[in-house]
Amino acid sequence: MAPAVSSSRSQRTDVSSFEVAKKDLLQLQGEPLGWEGPPTGTATRVNGEVSSPRTESAPWKVRVTPPSSSTLSPTTPLNLRSSTNAAANAGNIITALPVGTELEVTGSRYVKGDQGLELWFEVETAQGETGFVKAGRFETQSGVATFPPYVLSDGRDGSTRSAKAHASSLVGGGTNYGNPSNGDGPLCLGFVNDCFGIAQAPDRCPEMSNPDPYAGNAWGAYKKLQDNGHIMTARPIPDGAIVFFERTEDNGQNGHVAIVTGDIAADGSPYVLTSGWESSPEVKRMSLKELEAATGAVVGYTTPEIAFTPGTYGGGAPEA
Repeated sequence: MAPAVSSSRSQRTDVSSFEVAKKDLLQLQGEPLGWEGPPTGTATRVNGEVSSPRTESAPWKVRVTPPSSSTLSPTTPLNLRSSTNAAANAGNIITALPVGTELEVTGSRYVKGDQGLELWFEVETAQGETGFVKAGRFETQSGVATFPPYVLSDGRDGSTRSAKAHASSLVGGGTNYGNPSNGDGPLCLGFVNDCFGIAQAPDRCPEMSNPDPYAGNAWGAYKKLQDNGHIMTARPIPDGAIVFFERTEDNGQNGHVAIVTGDIAADGSPYVLTSGWESSPEVKRMSLKELEAATGAVVGYTTPEIAFTPGTYGGGAPEA
């Protein structure tokens, strides 16, 4: 790719807990939906469901955070329950977990509630008590969830919010994405896969993790997503979209891929977060028009809601 016109440094964004994504690709009805963990085998997608190996990692440990509601005290504890029933009666409350309590998360499930589908976690305390807590008041302490949505220790959960936060934290750095040691082209696909946690949880988006039978570059991922109906072209491009660019001499015929933000640059196009290239390897924040001038025109885009496996990103639950 040719050098870009300009770039600027963004401040690091802290990410915690979950962003519950809205998605209508999956119709869930009836009783609560549980997830016991995907079976072993090669990652595949069939009718929106996924079959893949578990992520191998240390136990996922989280810490209870203060409630976000301004009507509650910041020291309000979180109820550990014997079931995923948060009705007004407190008959299923095992104990109250103070803010700061560390928990090991061992499972997850979606439950139909008054406000639609709710994400709950099965947890164990340091004292060996087990039960259920509703998502929304956690920050990761260590490990990676071994079940969807595969949360990384720094908060990357496949959502657009955590992907943008991670990409922003790399602006001005991240030179390993622009100067690959094996002599291949710039690793823009690796950059985006890393930001969305696809590199760590391939079944989140099999097309981007493994573009086979196409080449393992941005253009290959674009073609695989296009084959499966996961590429959009309608404008405006939404905030957090994964945007693909045409193959040109400037990008070594590899195509290019970047992350769109919701901020608009002076030239009227949205800012994007992009990996670098051989002559300018650092991660950059630049306008979409600047990046098109540097690498080629946009050919399409996708989003977690369009292309990611339901349940593997940012809460991953559709509304009921």
